[in-house]
Order: sequence, then C-alpha cells, then structure tokens
Amino acid sequence: MKEDVKNTIKTINSNKLAVVPTDTILGIVCNAFDRDTVFKLYKVRNRSLSKPCIVLLSSVDCIFNKFYISKDRVLKNILGILWNDELNNVEKKMELGKTSFENILQKIDLNRNVSVVLNCPSEKYSHIHLKTNTIAFRVPSVKNLNGMFIREVLAKTNPIIAPSANLEGKKFSKNIADANKYFGNKVSCYIENLDYLDKNASHVIQYNNKVWKVLR
Repeated sequence: MKEDVKNTIKTINSNKLAVVPTDTILGIVCNAFDRDTVFKLYKVRNRSLSKPCIVLLSSVDCIFNKFYISKDRVLKNILGILWNDELNNVEKKMELGKTSFENILQKIDLNRNVSVVLNCPSEKYSHIHLKTNTIAFRVPSVKNLNGMFIREVLAKTNPIIAPSANLEGKKFSKNIADANKYFGNKVSCYIENLDYLDKNASHVIQYNNKVWKVLR
C-alpha cells in the first residue's frame, strides 16, 4: 500500500491522471488546481463540460483555507460532525439534530458517504465549478482501506477531482482491468481496489443561504 500511495502522490503532483480507489467507487482523479489537467481528464473521460466533478480533500479546514468560501462557524461545525468517522451514526444524528441539518436527517442514509455543495463563485476555480458557481466537496471516509488510501494521498497533494473511472454513460469500472479498457495509456497510474468497493455514489447535499437541500 505504501508504494501505491507514493506512486499516486507523485502522479497527482506531476499533473497527470490516475485511476485509484476512493471511499465510494473506483475514480479517475487529478490535481483540482491545475486547469489543463482538469480539462484533460474531462476529455479522456468524455465528460460534458456542463457537469462539475466532486472535489475530494483532506479536511474541513481545507475548504475554507484553499477555496474562496466565507468562513461559517456553523457550517464548519456541521461538516466536522458529518465527516467525522470517530462518531457512529447514532452519535452523528444526535449532534446533527441540534443544528440546521436536522431538517434533512430523515431524507438521507448516514451509512452512505455525503458530498456537500457550497457556493464558490471565484473565477480562479471556474475550471472546477464550470460557471455553476458551486462546488461539491467531500472529505473521504476512512471506514475502509480504500478510504484510508485516498486520505493518505490527499495529505500530500492538492484537492483532487474524482469522477468515477468510466467513460460518460458507460458502466462503472469494478477494477483496473475495466478502467484500462476505457483509458489505456491516457492514464499514468492505475491502483487496484484494496478491500472494498461501495457501489453507492455519495449523497449530494446543497447548502445555500443557511438552507440544506438533498440533491441526490
């Protein structure tokens, strides 16, 4: 695993594409801050430039420190609870029930990972939000080896965009053999799933003007 982590970090930091396990499904990933590499990923994956990708990052603080998003103590607290793997679902519900997030607790399954869409209109990140002026973020869960892997990678890289490792409209890749059929040598690094593949994509929840809304 250490060698895989090292190779993935090197690939991302060199602004190349990698297929790697994430906390949900096998993903094709790259440095979210490098505009050219992001557009290359879109081209290789045949993804529409009207569809922004989810951004994975190492911590809640990273959202406020690296993106031009207004610091909101209430939001930061909620995200800290939502993405805290040291809390079980009962504890999360108890803590989230004390916040504005309480209104949507019955509409989601906390066993699934959760991505949160926040307003981020900065032109600097237009290649990420693609004129939607919003970005979906997630701190990957470390409840399985795949999640632990991608979190270890993120500790040494910029945030990454991480759509599923398949061509647009095609079946998800279950392993790197599937992904290689889609991408071949257009991807510089392939890392196999370690022990677990969650077939469920994450929930996507939007936070806007202090109101929460379930999008998926």
